[in-house]
Amino acid sequence: MLGTHQIGAGRSTPFFNENLIRSLLVVCACLLFCSNASASPFTITEHLRGNDGNTVGLQLTIGEAKSELFTQTLQNSTASFQFSGPVALEGSGGRATIDANHWTDWHQFVVFPTGTLLPFGSGMLPQQSSAAPGQIAISGSDVRTTIDVAFAGQSAPFGLLPWADTQLAERGPGTPIFFPNFLADLNHNGVIDDSDKLFVGVNASRWIESPLSASVLPDGTIVSITNGSSASLPGYVFSTTPLVFNSKFGLVGTPPGTDVFAVGSHSSVAGAPEPPTVALLGLGLIAMLGFARNRLRM
Repeated sequence: MLGTHQIGAGRSTPFFNENLIRSLLVVCACLLFCSNASASPFTITEHLRGNDGNTVGLQLTIGEAKSELFTQTLQNSTASFQFSGPVALEGSGGRATIDANHWTDWHQFVVFPTGTLLPFGSGMLPQQSSAAPGQIAISGSDVRTTIDVAFAGQSAPFGLLPWADTQLAERGPGTPIFFPNFLADLNHNGVIDDSDKLFVGVNASRWIESPLSASVLPDGTIVSITNGSSASLPGYVFSTTPLVFNSKFGLVGTPPGTDVFAVGSHSSVAGAPEPPTVALLGLGLIAMLGFARNRLRM
C-alpha cells in the first residue's frame, strides 16, 4: 500500500504522521523564505572591455533624492550592482528608506585613468602620437562616462515610473535592457580630456522600443549627434551640462552641436529571474505534503 510501511506481522502504520508533516512544512516554508530573501529584484552591470581597475559609481534615485554612492572596480570587464532589500535615499525632504523595487531612476559613471586608449572610428578625429588609427587617448584626471536613466513615459506630462514593475512588464523577467554610454572629443583636440564633459540621459520608455536596446553596441561605435539627439537612439539626450528632469520636456540640458560620439562602455539592467529552483522545490513539497495529509486524515 502506498504511504504505509510494515511493523511486525500483519500490522501497518501510516508512513506520514502529523509531526513529520508539520516538520517538513516548516522546512519548506524556510526554503521559500530564504529563496525570496536572497533573490535580487534588479542587477545593474557596467561592461567595459579591457579596462579592469576602472572605478564605477552608481546611485539609485527618485527625482532629486539620491541613495549613497555605490562604487566598484571593473573586474573581468564588468562591475555588477545587485539590489534586493531596502535602500536609503536622501534629498531636500529628508532621509527615507524605500524597497529596491520602488526606485525610479539611476545615475552611473565610469572613471577612465589618463593614458587609457579607447576605440574610436578611424579618420574621425585629428590623430595623436599616443593613439593608433581608430583609437583615442584619455588625457585628464577626471574623465568619465555618465548616464542617467529613467522610465519617464512617452509624452508630457512626463512622470517617473517604478523601474521594477515597468521593466518586467515591458521586457519580462531576466531579460536585460542594454544602454550604450558615450564619450566625445567636444573641443576637437584629438584626445578626450577634462574639458570634454558629456552628460547622457535616457528615457527608457522610448529606448526600450528600439531593437538596439536588446543587444550590445560594440565599444567604439560612432554615432552622429545633432542638437543633442539622434534618430538612431530614441530616448537618448546628450548635454554639456548636468541633466535635470522636467515634467514638460523630460530630461533637459545644454545640447552640443553636431558632432560624432563613440560608445565608451555600456550598461545592462536585468529584472529578477523566474523563481529559483529551491523555491519551486519548496512549493512542490508543500503540495505533496498537503496531499499526504489529506490521505492520512481519510
